[in-house]
Amino acid sequence: MNQSIKKIRYICLFVGVIFLSNTPVVLANDKSPYYVKPLIWKGTITIKRIGSADYTKEKNTVSKKSKSSVKTNLSDKVVITFCGEVNRFFIKDVTRTYVYSHKKIFNVQHSLTHCPLPPEAMKHNFLYREKNYPPSIKKPGNSRKIDETIIKTIYGGKDCASPKKMTNVMLHVFPDGRYALSANTEVYTTTKEFVTDIEKLVCNNGKKVHRVDIRTCGFDEKEETKISEELISSKIHPRLLPLSFITPENSYTENNSIKDTMKISETKPKFKGDYEETVSASWDLNAKDPCEIVYNRMMLDLAYAEAFSDKKIQDFADSIKEYKKLVETRAIKIYKTTKKGSSGSHGSDGVETESDMSVNIECKIVGKDEFKNKVAQQCWPKIIYDATLAHEERHVDQCDKFKEEFILGAKKDPRIHGLMEVTAYLRGIKKLFYWLKNNCEDYDLTDAKLRIKNSQAMKFKRK
Repeated sequence: MNQSIKKIRYICLFVGVIFLSNTPVVLANDKSPYYVKPLIWKGTITIKRIGSADYTKEKNTVSKKSKSSVKTNLSDKVVITFCGEVNRFFIKDVTRTYVYSHKKIFNVQHSLTHCPLPPEAMKHNFLYREKNYPPSIKKPGNSRKIDETIIKTIYGGKDCASPKKMTNVMLHVFPDGRYALSANTEVYTTTKEFVTDIEKLVCNNGKKVHRVDIRTCGFDEKEETKISEELISSKIHPRLLPLSFITPENSYTENNSIKDTMKISETKPKFKGDYEETVSASWDLNAKDPCEIVYNRMMLDLAYAEAFSDKKIQDFADSIKEYKKLVETRAIKIYKTTKKGSSGSHGSDGVETESDMSVNIECKIVGKDEFKNKVAQQCWPKIIYDATLAHEERHVDQCDKFKEEFILGAKKDPRIHGLMEVTAYLRGIKKLFYWLKNNCEDYDLTDAKLRIKNSQAMKFKRK
């Protein structure tokens, strides 16, 4: 019994020192000339690549007639929606459509063809051949037709990353209001290419046929090419197709908004119907001040710290389950009287009673990645994750130094559990407090600082 009391005293001393070293202190903060207030951006970027060709060419000479026709269509469009802090964007959705079709037909007809002499004639000299084997001329002569078809679409195999995972958006905002926005997205495409080359030979009434057949195979298959007298067939892996842009220099934000369009590149036709292509982009981003979200999160954490410090709740609860329920009820009641605005309501905008992170009995944090992804997906500022991580890191310290009591508090003892929770909450509150102090000058933190200070008196008095 004496040993248990002694250990609890050590815990009180341990968490008390931690609290003193982590109590927020208001310091004068002269901002750097490079300071830009962190904002939460939500936006859409659209990039389009459109190309086409449609022409027929004919060429007639004394020796031959030729005709070629080309018809090409390209439509490549990506729409990217995203949110988050500058250079910490979460890609919410990427819609990529891509279709490329190309059809080319080439015909040539020779007016005449000189047929070779029979093998027997070649046994004699030139003069003999001239006299006894007159030249054989066929009219019309040889002809040739080449038919080429290429079709490309987006590869949808399971062994391929989605366009969403292959997209990146970067934004940098400068103190003078200039910004640089860029996006890069990639996708894998399939290829179906068929070429038929038929040559008709009038001298022997024969023909030569050559074919090319190229198809896309999965990444789990092996690329290979087979060559025979008449056919070349290939299996190829999907090909990577990028689409990207960067905003021009001297682009400026306006009222926390970024909106513009631009032509990225242009391929002009050399003649009527020749291939032409334009690549363009448009973007529309709007920023939200995250101060209210962070402030309300701090107020909720502070309400929980005060509720966990309430000795009456600790004495009244018969179990940890009941204790947690009473603490939650008390904390939400406190929070509702201190939160700002309509946002930051319980369970939304970064304000929740629980996170996906926790500390297990091996003193390890679990659920880190899950909560980080949640913060990104909900478009919350990263400080929400940092503060929650600091909370759990304090529990790791407690578990490492006082593992027996840590487990006891988690399972049975509301007083030990409350003691450790208050200490953990205050560590996270410190990060939120300083973030607000540095980024939200319009917010009066005097009351929050006083409540934190008062928690010290409530916190560690135990009989």
